[in-house]
Amino acid sequence: KDLQKNLKEAINLLNEQMRATGRNLNFSMDQALNRTVITVKNSQTGEIVRQIPDETVLRVAHNIEKLKGILLDEKIYLLVE
Repeated sequence: KDLQKNLKEAINLLNEQMRATGRNLNFSMDQALNRTVITVKNSQTGEIVRQIPDETVLRVAHNIEKLKGILLDEKIYLLVE
């Protein structure tokens, strides 16, 4: 839990530094994957120009995590029977 708190604080500090330097980078944490996501925005429009990892990769990773959960639930169900 302390590690997660420290990570959130570090992300907030990075975001503050990016704003202070006028850069349109934003750091966030994908909770489901426990992975950092970086977005770059157009300063005039606010539109996301680039995301690392990109949205498609995140969607695939989320689907894999869901599949893992389903497979684990099924294994437990089979073991109980």
